[in-house]
Amino acid sequence: MIRVKAKKFTHKSVKAVSESVSSEVSAEVSLKHSSISLEKIGTVKKGNMLKKKADDLPEMLKHEEAVKTLDQPKRRSRLFRVVRWVVGLSIVFVMGSAVAAYGFAWRSTVAMQIYRLLPFPAAMVEMRIVTLYQYYSYLDASEHYNQSEEGRNALFAFKPGELEHITLERLTDNALTSFALAKAKVVVTNEQLDAVIQQMSSVSSKEELEKQTLRLWGWNMEEFMRNILRPDVEKLELQKYLTKSETLFADIQARAESARAAIDKKEISFEEAVEQYSGDEGSSARGGDLGLIVETTYPDPFWKTVYETEVGKLTPVFRMDDGFHLVEVLQKNEASGNEEAVIHARQILWKTPTAQEWLKQERNIKTIWTFVKLPLLAS
Repeated sequence: MIRVKAKKFTHKSVKAVSESVSSEVSAEVSLKHSSISLEKIGTVKKGNMLKKKADDLPEMLKHEEAVKTLDQPKRRSRLFRVVRWVVGLSIVFVMGSAVAAYGFAWRSTVAMQIYRLLPFPAAMVEMRIVTLYQYYSYLDASEHYNQSEEGRNALFAFKPGELEHITLERLTDNALTSFALAKAKVVVTNEQLDAVIQQMSSVSSKEELEKQTLRLWGWNMEEFMRNILRPDVEKLELQKYLTKSETLFADIQARAESARAAIDKKEISFEEAVEQYSGDEGSSARGGDLGLIVETTYPDPFWKTVYETEVGKLTPVFRMDDGFHLVEVLQKNEASGNEEAVIHARQILWKTPTAQEWLKQERNIKTIWTFVKLPLLAS
């Protein structure tokens, strides 16, 4: 049998154990408190860092704005350089094209594409521009027609350089016609053009008409309508307008009254006025002399106005179907017995013009700026 010797616990040993246990418990509690404190410290530090970041955010934003502000001039400078290069190259391109067009009469497929893009003027009248593209397109078509069988068999032949002058004159007339109709508020509609095409198609089919247009002019139907048909229909409308235009009549009458006043004041002689103004081809070659006139050959109001005017005097300006007349009575023999009255007179006639005559007058009156280089006409 084994005996175990019991260990005696004295008061001191119990106290030591108690202190040891108490120390361990205190250490454990202290450790717990210290961990809590560390957590609190970490939280506080983290909060302080977030607060610092929040406080630094405006400064950061300000810094970014400052960087952007500094970068803006650089970006603008780069953009300005790009724009400057584009503008510079465009100016060089336009100036080079203009020099080739006006200095060397550049005329090629590439040139036509450039002229289509850039509306260089060939001429300008009444603030309406005839472009180089229009001019050369029409000139090409005219030359194409002259090389066709119909053109070669024509009764007339153009002198060297004459076709260029005729082309520009026709295009200028078209611009004057369009301006006059726009001023009179007369519009040529597509329906009118279609009606003309229908009339032309009654003679030959539309397909045949398109073939003939392409063969004669080198144009498709749309180009033919724009360059030939529309201007011709507009001239017909201009003629209708001229025959009933009170504005035109008032203008003609004002010119006649002005000439009459100049003759009365001896600023111009009757013969000079005839040469300058009269549209009567028969009498103007004789200084306006009508010879001897009788009542039966000159209807009223011509005869009545002339008969009531004293010898050596001018009649008032009066209107007839053919225009405005101003007559000077040179001699008068009154009717006696079976003989009718006979008057010797001379006149100035301001004719109501046809469309072509009116356009010719307008070309002489209006300032027409010509930019294209035209060849000299052969004498």
